[in-house]
Amino acid sequence: MLRELAEDVFAQGPYAGGICLPCIGNTVLRRLYEERLLPEPCAVCGGQRAGLSVQQIVRAVRGEIRDWFEPHVDLYPGYDGLSLAAVVGRVIGCEHAPFCETVAGQLHEPGAGEDALFHPEQRYQQRRLPFESEQHEDDYLLGEWEAVVHALRHEQRFYNDRAERFFASLFDEALQAKVRTVLPSWHKPAAILELGTGVRMFRARCCDDDAKLARVLAQPERELGAAPRARANSNRMNPAGVPLFYGAGAVHTSVAEVRPSIGDRVAVGTFQPERALKLFDFRGLDQRIDPQAFEFFRGRADERLRRRHLLKHLHRLISLPARPGGEGYLVTQVMIEYLRYRHEERFDGVAFRSVQDGAGVNYVIFSEDEPDSPSASSEREPRFPLRLVGAPAVHEVQALAYRLDPPLPRSDSEPD
Repeated sequence: MLRELAEDVFAQGPYAGGICLPCIGNTVLRRLYEERLLPEPCAVCGGQRAGLSVQQIVRAVRGEIRDWFEPHVDLYPGYDGLSLAAVVGRVIGCEHAPFCETVAGQLHEPGAGEDALFHPEQRYQQRRLPFESEQHEDDYLLGEWEAVVHALRHEQRFYNDRAERFFASLFDEALQAKVRTVLPSWHKPAAILELGTGVRMFRARCCDDDAKLARVLAQPERELGAAPRARANSNRMNPAGVPLFYGAGAVHTSVAEVRPSIGDRVAVGTFQPERALKLFDFRGLDQRIDPQAFEFFRGRADERLRRRHLLKHLHRLISLPARPGGEGYLVTQVMIEYLRYRHEERFDGVAFRSVQDGAGVNYVIFSEDEPDSPSASSEREPRFPLRLVGAPAVHEVQALAYRLDPPLPRSDSEPD
């Protein structure tokens, strides 16, 4: 599709004044043409660099605008939609208003009806999926997730192409999501978290007798680190026998994760990264994704819209409680394995909201051993890029707090 677009754009003839490639923020559009253009003057920056004419930009963006935008519907007081020039700016990644207005002028269809997409007075909004209600949308999108769950549990558990394609498209869309920073024109990836060597992680262990506490204090790195392969139980992000390091961003979160009883003693170790770590941060998907940072020319609009809407639910889905040791964690285990070994962008782990402490964050750190390395197949335990800092602290649990949902509605058959 992109190759056909490139050929179609070049059929419009040579560059005759327009915009140079460095002034186009959309990286896909730049890559399409960067090796095929000669230097010409740029109407945006005035430089003499390879670029595209107004007519070539018009040809390139027309289809994307049809796929991704629709006439504005006045649902929100005070918001009257986007101008066509603003839409052009979003699609090509350019904030130079005069150039975008020139392109918009070439897209306008003066003789078209008022409801036509390119009517000169038209206002725009990003296209929505055709659902009757938010509940209908949620049911449909979560149905895709449930279909993958069913395929993994009851069809092909290993080498499941459907699951791999699903996770590939989901993570690709997540990594395109951007949020605003304190600087209005700057954005950062919503789902990428960089941790420096000064960050502290905490890992707790219940010590229900003096002997266990003595072992933890005598060998804290062994007792508080990731479990060895032989004792690595099935957990939220790993199958049995595949150890990962589970830590928390605060002491009280790490204690909550081991679910102690009142009076229990809990040993807490402090760990720090030995090098900078890059994590996929599921919490970032809860933020407001900036539509202006959306990158176009990356595939079918309907599929990408579904994936982007599903991202809003992804953090909640991976945080749902399940019974340890059962199959409730199967989908998250496969998803993390895909992210760790199959996705082209490499990560050192993931971050997500704590189930036990809603305000806290949990970290899952991958080992540094590749699955086909000699250490992965030998008796040597995998190594993690973390070090224990200081001696463990021992806490005694004094009280527990519970948070309840509102009461469930009573049915008519229930007695008073």
